[in-house]
Amino acid sequence: IKQLNKNDISGFWIDKDKEKVYYLSSDGMEVFRSELDGSGYKEIAVLPQGCAVSGKWKVSPDRKKLFCLGKYQLSVFSIDPANGKTNKKEAFVTHATEEKIIDAFWHSDSYHIVLVGSKNIEVIEIGMNVSAVNLVNLNKKDVSCYYDEDKDVLYFIDSERAADGRVYDNLYKLEFGTRFNLLQLQELILPKTNE
Repeated sequence: IKQLNKNDISGFWIDKDKEKVYYLSSDGMEVFRSELDGSGYKEIAVLPQGCAVSGKWKVSPDRKKLFCLGKYQLSVFSIDPANGKTNKKEAFVTHATEEKIIDAFWHSDSYHIVLVGSKNIEVIEIGMNVSAVNLVNLNKKDVSCYYDEDKDVLYFIDSERAADGRVYDNLYKLEFGTRFNLLQLQELILPKTNE
């Protein structure tokens, strides 16, 4: 048995693709990173006050941004690739919502986040101002979902009321492709039918 962290932590996650371990400090304000064997342990970010760290955190595919996901808030900030620390020059972005956030996923372009809420699925464009486009209104609360990071495809379950009045759950597939423009997203969405 081997201890990997060098200071008191409250959580961790593993980036299998890059073979790194990320740690959250016990006060929830610093993020550290090491190799899978614990070597190279260093602080990579100091989180801004108010960052939602109670849930999931994930580094963007380009390894320049990190999101922290809470129940009603998504916080995003840049990590300076030169020294691995939080980039104070770049704006810290927060997207707050009144509905519960179920999950969030980075799109492969590292500038968009697919956000699955209790009432809808939307895409958020990360920049100086947060732009969000609602893609799907959900009938079912607390949907199950899976995001294929290699293909930028979201799979999710939603319910549908049939002509006979019964409610059925269906599995849907929402393909984003590898590149898109936020304004073009609405063209991807077709209205749901009962066919």
